[in-house]
Amino acid sequence: MVKKSWLFIITFFSVMSILYHKAIADTVIIKTTEPPQVVISSEPELIVIPDTYVYYVRASDNDIFFYQGYWWRQWRDVWYRAGSYSGPWIAVHPRRVPYRLTQLPPRWKEIREDNVRVRWRDARDNWRKWERNKYWEKHGWRREVAREREREVIENKRKNRR
Repeated sequence: MVKKSWLFIITFFSVMSILYHKAIADTVIIKTTEPPQVVISSEPELIVIPDTYVYYVRASDNDIFFYQGYWWRQWRDVWYRAGSYSGPWIAVHPRRVPYRLTQLPPRWKEIREDNVRVRWRDARDNWRKWERNKYWEKHGWRREVAREREREVIENKRKNRR
């Protein structure tokens, strides 16, 4: 009987040891520190990055984006997300970062003066509707395109009056 008890105890601890080591091997701990504080003194003006629905804050030394209702930034190869441009910033698993943010057009930082600018309040209240209705495709990604379309509309109205 003692032999069976010892055999059971040895088997039990062997199995537990194997399961414990398997659990340790499957656990990945990623330690990150919170990115530096971002200070934006007033409500940020957002710039539409052409051919995307990603909005960029130019007033910051950090690359801060507004996309689909959240604020995003990358620091030390880790993406962070926040509900407000002032934080708090929470690390996001790479698979949870929207594709659009990781695949911005080449040279997106070369923002021209004629890129459309949007008040933060307007982006917050309208981003969903703008995406659904393809607003920027219809109204132009750049101010010059928007102005050109306005001129065309005015000219068409004048022609229709005659």
